[in-house]
Amino acid sequence: MMMWWWIIGFGLLVVLVMLFYTVKNKNRPLEKNDERPIHILKERYAKGEITKEEFENQKETLLDKK
Repeated sequence: MMMWWWIIGFGLLVVLVMLFYTVKNKNRPLEKNDERPIHILKERYAKGEITKEEFENQKETLLDKK
């Protein structure tokens, strides 16, 4: 009988920990998505795919949209 209390208690603890991490990390992907376009733009500039003027114009456009 005592063993069942340990199993129920451990199961409840696992559920609470999973709930905590789910709530805690709920907004993380949104933050990363906001920074991703700027990161891609910086990579393209670093690789030489775009000029400084193109970089500045596109960066300004992206920051205006926020």
